[in-house]
Amino acid sequence: MAFSNTSAYREPRQMYGVPGIIYILENSGLRPGFYKIGFTRRSGWAKAVELNRDLQNSIPGIFECVFEHRAKNCGAALDDILKEIHFCRRGKRDQNFFEIDCNRLQEIIMCSIAQTDQQSKIREYQERVLRQYLDEEKLQNPPQPKNEQMQMSIFRKAYLWMSAVAH
Repeated sequence: MAFSNTSAYREPRQMYGVPGIIYILENSGLRPGFYKIGFTRRSGWAKAVELNRDLQNSIPGIFECVFEHRAKNCGAALDDILKEIHFCRRGKRDQNFFEIDCNRLQEIIMCSIAQTDQQSKIREYQERVLRQYLDEEKLQNPPQPKNEQMQMSIFRKAYLWMSAVAH
């Protein structure tokens, strides 16, 4: 079975538009500078505890949360982060381990969250304005009964035909 490059970003796409927390976990059993990045609806510390309790986890050592930040659009933010640091990926694709400076990684996360939150605000504003416009349009032009629409359209066709013939 062949894997495509798009499969690496499938999980964040499921969380588009969902608020959550982007976290960085460090493991004492791994080389310094290796970090696990992910998102959760709870907290980074809860995710670390979950991974430490997981008996199927083949990674030695204890996970600790070194950074977490709330995002309005968790999936989009993580997707941007993973695309930005894809060249630092280490290990299996689905584990999201990266070898990068922690301060640089925090900067990238903060920038991506700020950018996606701003895009979410703009999208919400656009949707609100569109909804208001459509509501006003309905009030100004209420739907007419079907018979009146039929007569109006026949009259309009006749008018257009007559004006074309007259010119």
